[in-house]
Amino acid sequence: MVESRLSTGWICVASEGDIVDGRKIERVWLSGMAATYDPAYYTALIWEEHDRSLGNLGEVLAVRAALEDGVMRLYARLHPTSRLLAYNELGQKLFCSIEVEEDFAGKGGFYLGGLAVTDTPASIGTERLRFSANHRYFSRRGRRQVVSSPTEFNLKQGMNMAGKGWISAIAAG
Repeated sequence: MVESRLSTGWICVASEGDIVDGRKIERVWLSGMAATYDPAYYTALIWEEHDRSLGNLGEVLAVRAALEDGVMRLYARLHPTSRLLAYNELGQKLFCSIEVEEDFAGKGGFYLGGLAVTDTPASIGTERLRFSANHRYFSRRGRRQVVSSPTEFNLKQGMNMAGKGWISAIAAG
């Protein structure tokens, strides 16, 4: 399976305050995670419904916190796998859920230990994930992004290019 090279722009993955199931996300958690997150130290992975037995669906590249209208929000930049892109295309796993680690690795403070994608988020105010190679939220990382999509192919034109090799004829479209 070809790995996605997409990375997102900043997506709101959590907001402070009461959440759907009666728990509460604390402001200090979000600001602490933003201050300490370093993927070179420990990279938070994206999990389907917080279940690590299903394999990861991507990486968290960076996080930041922002105070907006008196509410602290946690934003993340994500690197989704092609499997997460496929889920999204099917309208599945549309929202994020944070995994807060307190006193991570004995260093004190809060850390983003992981991020889940779910269709039943507990946090209020999260942004829906929308992946599209043409969307301005995405940037190219390292190489040209190749996205498969139906294109019209003219066999005669392809045969004229056959001297350059069949692969060249197909790729020229």
